[in-house]
Formats: sequence, C-alpha cells, structure tokens
Amino acid sequence: MIKLLPEQIESLQELNDVCGELKLKAVLIGAIAYRTWLDDENRTTEDLDVAVAIDIDEMPLLAGKLEARGWHQDQTREHRWYSGKAVRVDLLPAGPKARAEGKVTWPRSKMVMQLDGFELAFAHAVRTTLAPRCDFDVVPLPVLVVLKMAAFMDAPHNRSKDIQDLGAMMRMYGDDSTRRFDDVVINAGVQYDAAGAFLLGLDVSTICSSSERKLVKSFLPKLPEGGALTLFARSAVRTMDEPEEQEVMAGALINAFEAGFNLR
Repeated sequence: MIKLLPEQIESLQELNDVCGELKLKAVLIGAIAYRTWLDDENRTTEDLDVAVAIDIDEMPLLAGKLEARGWHQDQTREHRWYSGKAVRVDLLPAGPKARAEGKVTWPRSKMVMQLDGFELAFAHAVRTTLAPRCDFDVVPLPVLVVLKMAAFMDAPHNRSKDIQDLGAMMRMYGDDSTRRFDDVVINAGVQYDAAGAFLLGLDVSTICSSSERKLVKSFLPKLPEGGALTLFARSAVRTMDEPEEQEVMAGALINAFEAGFNLR
C-alpha cells in the first residue's frame, strides 16, 4: 500500500468531510488507487484523483464548501483543485445524469470527459483505511482496469501511463494469494506467470455490464499494436531484458486476460 504524505491525508479527510455533509459519494481513482492495491514502487504520483457523484450543474455546492476550507480551483483546468495544504486534487464530477449520458462537459472550456466505467466505480468501491483516521472509498483493481481501458480509448496518444499500469496489473494481480493455483486456472491450462492476467480478466468479466464488456472487447485488439504493446511489455515483463522476449511474454498475458474475460 502507498504511504500518503500528511498533507495528502489531511486533504482527503477534508474532502471526505465535505462530501459527507453533502451526502455525496467520493471514490479514489487513478494512480493512488493503483498503489493502494499493488506494491509497485516504480509508479509514482503527486496527484489525488477523485470521482464525486455530483453533476456539473451542482458543482458550485461542492466548490463553496471546499473554498470555505481554503481550497481553490485551477484557473485553466477546471477539474484541478488545490487544497489548503497545496495538495493537487483532480475532481471529476460524475453524477447520475452525467453517468447516464456517458460524459461530462466542463462549462468554461467545453472540454468533454468520457465516463465509461464509472457506474462500476461507485458500485464496487471498497472502503479502505489509507492512514489512521483516514478511511476512503477506493476503486478495486478490476474496476480500475476498465477505467484505464476507457481512458486509453478516449485519448490513445496521451495515455501511456494507463497502458503501463495495465501491464503491471496483469503481471502482479493475485500474486499475494493462492488463487493462481485454483482449479479454474489449472483447467484453463494457464501457466503460473500468466495466471494473474487470467484471474484479472475473469474478475473484470464478473462485474461488467453489456456496455462495459463491449468496451473491453474493443480495447483488447488495440493493445498489441505498435507503441502500445512496447509500453505494455516494458511494464508487464520487467525481468526480461530483450524486447522480443518481453513482447512474447506480454502477448501471453494479453491472451490469458482475454481467456479469463471470455470464460464468463
């Protein structure tokens, strides 16, 4: 689990309190969620990424509460906030109306952010103790996989971190449990090194609705293409030095994930 800085903890506590006052659900997504579940020291971040179940037209209610606590909004990027402790927090308003439309449009910039997978984020978030006296809802890894696939599909040229995270998640998933020896893995003929990817595909499939299944199936064929595969391989297979060996093993992980996903 990632060790948060004191100012990050205090900022999350404040956000949690404000959302509690407004009866809003807030969920950690992004790199902090990734590091909550995976011990990956190669993945660093200073941001807190939080999805809040509020629609954009109600955002002034949340903004007023935050500003009263010393928070301020970035002048050029509407989703970016800074807490009173100067912690950078990216807030994504993903209320019921926005999730139904599948997107949120920012009023000033008119920038559109897609919200594919965010129904899963709110439905499956896990209440987690991130630090003493700091409990927060965090998306589990299967949901994070869907969110990262959706982010890549929305802007493939700007989402290299998402591809790298997907590689690491497929490599590391389930390596701290006995699930890699389950009958479902053995019966599928999946090798131990690819068992995590198989189990991750299985768990993603379990939570997906028809629209999210379509998203995953649309994403998977794009992963072996050109630069995406290179980024994925570097993160997924760090024990091999030769790019050719990395890509072979990366291909095995992708195939195992797809096999697990298609099992259900």
